[in-house]
Formats: sequence, C-alpha cells, structure tokens
Amino acid sequence: MYRRWLLMMISLFILLALTGCDLVTTGGEPETNQLPVPVSDTGVIAEANLVPAKFIALRFALPGQVSEINVTEGEEVEEGQILARQGNIEPLEAQLLAADLAVMEAEQQLEKAEQFRTDQNTLDLAEAALDLAKSQQRAAKKALENAKLTAPFAGKLVRIEIKEGVYTSPAEVAMILIDTSAWYLETNDLNENEVVRVIVGDKVEVLIDALPGKTFSGEVESISEYFLERFGNITYLVRIRLFENDEQLRWGMTAEVKFPE
Repeated sequence: MYRRWLLMMISLFILLALTGCDLVTTGGEPETNQLPVPVSDTGVIAEANLVPAKFIALRFALPGQVSEINVTEGEEVEEGQILARQGNIEPLEAQLLAADLAVMEAEQQLEKAEQFRTDQNTLDLAEAALDLAKSQQRAAKKALENAKLTAPFAGKLVRIEIKEGVYTSPAEVAMILIDTSAWYLETNDLNENEVVRVIVGDKVEVLIDALPGKTFSGEVESISEYFLERFGNITYLVRIRLFENDEQLRWGMTAEVKFPE
C-alpha cells in the first residue's frame, strides 16, 4: 500500500515537472506585430534585340546566271558599289554606247532643223527621232542596271546567298546589307500596364547579354500605336536608339533594357 502510494506521488511530481517545462517553453517573449517592408518601384524592365539603323535584302531585277561576285561576307561597302554581275554585260554596255551616240546625233539633227527653219514636217520628224533615241537610251541603261547588283547605301554585307555560275531570280535574296553607323533596340516585351509608364524621349540603361560588364545607354525613339498579342498578353513594340557604338555589337543580340522609374 505504501509502495503504491509512493509510485503515485513520484508520477505526480514527474507530470508536474513536464508541465512546467512546457509552460516555460511556450511562455517565451510575446510575439510582435511586424510591419510590411515597402518595396521600391524599380521601373519597367524589358528584354530587347539589337537591330541596325537600316537593312535591305538585295535581289537581281531579272532572272539570269551570276557571272561575277566582287565582295565577301562581312565586307564594308560604299554606296553605289557594284557587288555582283549577272550574265555577260559587254553587249549591254555596247548597246548603251550606241544609244548614247544615237541621242547625240538626233540632238544635232534637231538643232539643224531649228537653225535653218525648215518646214514643220521636218521639224516634227527630228523631234520624234530624238524622243525615240532617248527612249532607247533609257532602255539600254535599265538593262545594264538590271545586270548589276549595287549597294543602295554604305554598310556591311552580313549575308551572301548567291554563287558564281548559279542561276538566280528576283524571288531569291542575293545579299543582305545593313547600316551599322547606328544601332537600335526593339522590344515587344511591354504589356498594356507597362507601356503607359514609358514615353518617347525616356533615357534608358541597356545591358547586352553577350557583353557582360559593359553598360550602354539609349533613348526611347518610338512606341507603336498598334498592339501585338503575345502569349495571351497585349504588348506594344518600343524602339530605342542606342547612344554608343561598339564593334562587338551584332544584329539580333539580346539585351535587358531598364526604363526610368
């Protein structure tokens, strides 16, 4: 009986001790109500791609065999430079020379008719002969121009699709020429809620993915009035002029654009 009473007392003391530990443990410092930390607005950030100031896909005006290519891929060219030729142009040059001489002769005949005050029929015939000669001259010039592929502006040839001896047509791209005197960024990454926070003239910070450690700057040049639907979102095309130029920049490179807050 005594032993049972003793075991009951010991169990009671152990239970009280454990309860006390729980009370101490759960009765620590009172919780404090923490205020939310304000998050600063970092402005709009968008992904963009580099594009040259202008570019063009060059094609021959008529179908024919490529007889000569005067440039290489990556070469810098001048405005009006002959890049390639099609067929044998010697006969075309001869036709143009003959047409030039015919115009000179017709002009002389008309001048004589006017000088000696010949009858109206003779004067009309001289004028018609000059018109015909000039028309043939224009046709000869056009035929010679069509046989040549020339650079419409100074720039760099980034792609050559043709080869000598191969037939080509106006439907096929012969070369791609770009103007690298200035670079732009285009992004369609701004949705309808972000584009309203951007205005033309905003100065931006640009980080080119392929050139870590270099920071570029630019200015918003235009914002499209027309929308695009991209991944279910309404977005707008924004064009940015880059202030700096770098020989390492390449068409299509990706960049991160940070618009002002």
